Amino acid sequence: MDYDHRGRALVISIEQFPNLGLMARVDTDHDVRAACARFGALGFEVELLKDLTEDKLRRELKKASEDKRNSTVDCFVCVIFSYGDEKHICSTDNKIEIKSLMAYFKGNECPFLVQKPKLFFIQTFKEKLKMRRMPTVSPQTQKYVHFQLKRISCWCIQMCKVRHKY
Repeated sequence: MDYDHRGRALVISIEQFPNLGLMARVDTDHDVRAACARFGALGFEVELLKDLTEDKLRRELKKASEDKRNSTVDCFVCVIFSYGDEKHICSTDNKIEIKSLMAYFKGNECPFLVQKPKLFFIQTFKEKLKMRRMPTVSPQTQKYVHFQLKRISCWCIQMCKVRHKY
């Protein structure tokens, strides 16, 4: 790496979803702390943001992509913890296409990070509710009990253009 500063690591944890009707994400503090500690130990300037609306998330990513300090760093890292799937993440108030968030870091939108790695680590939980029939106190009476099952998905999306020298 060629610069004095490793770069910025933006860690975003979205745990509350009041406008989407989703259950709050619990037990994510360990992963968030681990990500902040690891990137801090690697020499990154770490910034933690929590429970952002779509508008606030977009503003923060746009601000990060336009930061003039990016001209003196090796790369940019963004870590997102939320609900979502392979193509979307959830803010506190909306489902957002991941590709639209990464667009802020394309060369024409992010001149200070051109030809530098832009790394995105995205951990999402996909919520599913299932109903199972379970006996209660009396064998004649049955209730439906909700169980929340989570499937964890992780992606590392690296956007980097390399110039070949022939």
